[in-house]
Amino acid sequence: FKIAAARFPIVLGADDYTRRLHFHIEHVQLGLPIGVPAPNAQMSFIQSEQAAAFLAWLGRSNLEGPVNACSQGEITPGQIITLITQATGREANMLSETEAIHMSPFGVPEPWYMNTAKAEAAGFSFEPLQDWMPELIRKIVG
Repeated sequence: FKIAAARFPIVLGADDYTRRLHFHIEHVQLGLPIGVPAPNAQMSFIQSEQAAAFLAWLGRSNLEGPVNACSQGEITPGQIITLITQATGREANMLSETEAIHMSPFGVPEPWYMNTAKAEAAGFSFEPLQDWMPELIRKIVG
């Protein structure tokens, strides 16, 4: 039988039980160090609601095999921290290394992004990352 498998990058949303984005916001708000080994590494993300919509679409599609799903565009950990400092009005204490408890969940050593050409060619349209990431940060900041 035919199978398709969705491949997601980091999934983010206000309801994210892993609190990966919350980690960064809380560290900036509290003035804690954030360890980011490669602040300029391009990364892919997807918003949780779009991930759910993609899974529903993929289940109805005729695609087979692995299918990448992520928002349009990439962002770096450094750019995410900048968005957080703008939303909080606080400065960030970003370091290349620090104690393990303060290392960023987005602390990839090199670029980590995905190509969604297969899904897009089959008709799925991904939302641009810049359309939801800044708003999500503002929502979590409160």
